[in-house]
Amino acid sequence: MTPLAELPVFGGPVLLLDRALEHTGMPLWLRGAVELALVSVVAYLVLRLLAKRLLPWMAVALVRPALGLVGVARVVLLLPDLAVARCFRRAGRVPPELTHAYGSLVMALGDGAEEAVRRGVPLLSAGRRARGWVLTTVLVLAFLAWNNETCAPGAEPACATPVARWTDALTTWVDAQSAEE
Repeated sequence: MTPLAELPVFGGPVLLLDRALEHTGMPLWLRGAVELALVSVVAYLVLRLLAKRLLPWMAVALVRPALGLVGVARVVLLLPDLAVARCFRRAGRVPPELTHAYGSLVMALGDGAEEAVRRGVPLLSAGRRARGWVLTTVLVLAFLAWNNETCAPGAEPACATPVARWTDALTTWVDAQSAEE
């Protein structure tokens, strides 16, 4: 089985492709190389679509919901202030200064968060200007992270990374070809 079958999102289609390529008699290492090339091209195109279309749209669409979340968080964080102040007022006393300081701090943090949302979320539209080498670098880093965190299928009981499994399959194939000569 191909190590790429464990990839998130692409695993199922890669497994189907691997089975089809296996019926042609193609060795595991070559199937893995073909599948990696196809997955890389598709992943690049998907990443490009996300960077050029989805991120700029999100830059506009997410501002209002994010501001709403900041407002909800502000209200929730002010509830203890309200509870303490009411208890003191019902007892005929003035709430402690710490209560007012807490409320002021929550309001200041909320204002800062709103400003960060208003300035930060629109920066997502910068994805529209992403260069091809940046997207390729993102894909290579994602692949390296996946390779370091994943055990290749069929590598039990010891964990072998997918790249180690490919190189083992290539070495085995080269050795078999050398033995035939």
